[in-house]
Amino acid sequence: MLNGLEHVGKAIDLLTLSEGTLGERLHLAMREFRLSLSRHDQWPADLLPLAVELDREYATCPTPELDWQRARKIAEHLMMLGDSITVLFSEQAHRQLDAMLGEDRTG
Repeated sequence: MLNGLEHVGKAIDLLTLSEGTLGERLHLAMREFRLSLSRHDQWPADLLPLAVELDREYATCPTPELDWQRARKIAEHLMMLGDSITVLFSEQAHRQLDAMLGEDRTG
């Protein structure tokens, strides 16, 4: 499941660590982000609609010359989606760890 979603992390890195204006960095980030959408089956069901909506929001003006307020709004949505993915996988990892520790205690 993580293979496609790793592009979200890379997109956030491009957004936050690259040189350039916000519009230029967002343009790079969204190109990377779109790679994550090529496999809908790898997305958690509750986050896929948010990802598709983010892509549609950006698709209306997919250029580095995007106005600052709009670029900021889309960038914030991308960051929030990345946070949601992190939280989801963190929760899943904790459940798996709890299950493994529970097995060790009983076995």
